[in-house]
Amino acid sequence: MCALLHPKQLNLWILKELDFKLNKLAPIEGEVLDEPMGLINRILTANHTADSLKALRDQAIKSNPDLEMEEGLLLY
Repeated sequence: MCALLHPKQLNLWILKELDFKLNKLAPIEGEVLDEPMGLINRILTANHTADSLKALRDQAIKSNPDLEMEEGLLLY
């Protein structure tokens, strides 16, 4: 399991040991999700609506054995 940590969550001795400075850490891009389910809801919405998945949705509807649709959700 991986987790992204904000610089404030790192112990200073870790930063010193790794010879990092707080201003050299890459910021996490994108919006901060205020609710835990926010990311999951965005993923489900994208699965239902993303144009990039349209061809795969069409294949699933045509009975592709590797793909299936369940309640409008593309499954692999």
